Amino acid sequence: MNISENKISLYRKIDDVMKEKAGVEISKPRFSYVAENEENVIHLPNDFDKVTYLNQYDSLWSPIIHDLTINQSFFIKRPEVFFGEQGVSMPQNQLGIAAHIHSASSHFQKTISFGTITSNINSIELPFHYQFPRSSLRGNVEIDYFIYLKTNEVYFSQHANEVGMNICDEDIENILIIIDGTGSIFPITEFEDKNGPIWKLQKNWIEPGVDGFDSSNINLCINTLHPLFGQLKKGKLPISRAFMNDIILQAITLIVQQIVIVEEFQVEDMKDALPGSILSAVYYWVTTFDIDITNLFTIRNSLKDYWAKHIK
Repeated sequence: MNISENKISLYRKIDDVMKEKAGVEISKPRFSYVAENEENVIHLPNDFDKVTYLNQYDSLWSPIIHDLTINQSFFIKRPEVFFGEQGVSMPQNQLGIAAHIHSASSHFQKTISFGTITSNINSIELPFHYQFPRSSLRGNVEIDYFIYLKTNEVYFSQHANEVGMNICDEDIENILIIIDGTGSIFPITEFEDKNGPIWKLQKNWIEPGVDGFDSSNINLCINTLHPLFGQLKKGKLPISRAFMNDIILQAITLIVQQIVIVEEFQVEDMKDALPGSILSAVYYWVTTFDIDITNLFTIRNSLKDYWAKHIK
């Protein structure tokens, strides 16, 4: 056991019992993005379980085209419970609340402090707000919320003694955002062509088992000058969402047909493909969407059948 582990085990931390006594409550996160200068809210279900497949709830949101904003509030009805010898710090000190945002697939991590907790307040709301810029997200993004020692004016032997120490037994909240839904699985860009189609698919890969599933190798292009573009991007009507879903379905069909029928890759061989590659994406679709790869027609029909039953 190293020194840091010994240090952590020696001071009192906020556990479930203390959180309950303090009346800690956490709101459901609110996700939104801006399209055509309007805010679009991604509505989560009532039974949200801290894991968010974004495109399951809004198939028009794209990490390439749109930003993503998260808002969430933390309520502490009796913050004084955290203070005193039986708490985690003395009343003269301050605690802070922070979010550790990290993603291996998006290649970033940062810790953001967004509130202060003191002993002389009866009740407090700590709102968290963060905006992910467009083209900054891919794969999985995790947000871990925790409380830490912000100031240490008076020290008690059973308390943390260094500013910045995490004083939670476990994170007070964890959110997992999965950028792997039915819409965001495609690198999406825009093009302008008055007389062109509403969308087109560009294939540029050479070795699908190695080449990444990104805009340099495969690209779903949306025509911003097409008469239906405004309706497609806003997506407020059921017909708009159905239209975008159908575009995605056709794009998946074309890619699967190219890999399986034209380039003759076997599904079993796709298991060993480089993570994030074209083949790994196709393997995910085939196994997740129960695609029958017997021929061109079965690929299309089985995908449509799955889509009709499972994609809302």
